[in-house]
Amino acid sequence: MEIVKKKLASGNLQIRFSINGFYGYMLADTNISDLDALEKINRHLQAMRNPERYLQKNLFSMATSNPQSGTILIFKEPANSMAA
Repeated sequence: MEIVKKKLASGNLQIRFSINGFYGYMLADTNISDLDALEKINRHLQAMRNPERYLQKNLFSMATSNPQSGTILIFKEPANSMAA
């Protein structure tokens, strides 16, 4: 896994990651540990194994949710691209 952190003007961190054909960005507080960031990324990657449930969780859930859950974007790398 490759991780690059960038401090934003807002004081938050933008974390770019790349792993096993996926890449993405996560917005986090500056006090997040590397281990916590990796755990959150891995939780989301595992949840993507069931795309119907993963995508609908935020759209249709009536339960209370973690407001930080929307701070991560994950994309599948195109087959012909190289990770940056």
